[in-house]
Parts: sequence; structure tokens; C-alpha cells
Amino acid sequence: MEPDRREVFMRYLVYGGVDVGPKMFTGVDEQELQQLDSEQALIAKGQTNIRQECTKLIVDFNAVVKGYL
Repeated sequence: MEPDRREVFMRYLVYGGVDVGPKMFTGVDEQELQQLDSEQALIAKGQTNIRQECTKLIVDFNAVVKGYL
């Protein structure tokens, strides 16, 4: 993804309530990554996070996009 588009997308995620940024103190080395399945590896390497208390909320993507734009 191009840096400009990535920046807009990350800001959109933040506007929608997603925590974006490096995960402090949760680094995973290559040996640990090899022991994870593909979904677990993506989660471990990701830079986004949704707080546990927000995981059951219904997301209205149209409303978020309209508010963001």
C-alpha cells in the first residue's frame, strides 16, 4: 500500500475506534512466529488492536465512512 493511502486508512481506523500503533512489549521473534499458525502470526505482527470490551459491538461501516469523510 502506498504510504499516503496507508496513512489515510490508518486514520480511518482510529476514527472508527481501532487502536493503531506498535504493540509495546509484545514483540515476537522468528522462532516464535514459526510456531504460530498463519492467523496467530498475523495478529502477533499486526499494528492494530480492538479493545476487548468493544469486540461484541455492531459496526456500521457506512456511518463511520460518512462521518470520516
